[in-house]
Amino acid sequence: MPEVEYIFEKTYEEMITYDMGDGYRVPTLAEVFNLINKQIMVNIEVKAPHNDDVKGKYDYKLCIRKVFDLIISNNAMSHYVISSFDPDVLLELDRLNQ
Repeated sequence: MPEVEYIFEKTYEEMITYDMGDGYRVPTLAEVFNLINKQIMVNIEVKAPHNDDVKGKYDYKLCIRKVFDLIISNNAMSHYVISSFDPDVLLELDRLNQ
C-alpha cells in the first residue's frame, strides 16, 4: 500500500510545485483574499483529520489562528465565514473570537 501523505505536512515550497492542470497552482489563502477583494462572501472550511493518530500530528490551533489572523489583518470579518465539522477547531475559533 502506498504511503499516505497529508497536506498539512507539506511546506509552501512543496505546495507551489503542484500543477492543478493547465499550469494552475494552488493559491495561498492570502492570494484568494486579494483576488476576490471582499466582493463576495466566502466560506472557509477548516478540515481536520478524524483519525486520532493523525490528528495528533496536526496543529489545528495554529491553522485556525493563521486563518483568523489573516481575516483580521484584511479587516474582513463580515466577508468570511469559517466552518468546520471538527468540534475542536470550532472551539478554538470561538476562543479566538472572544
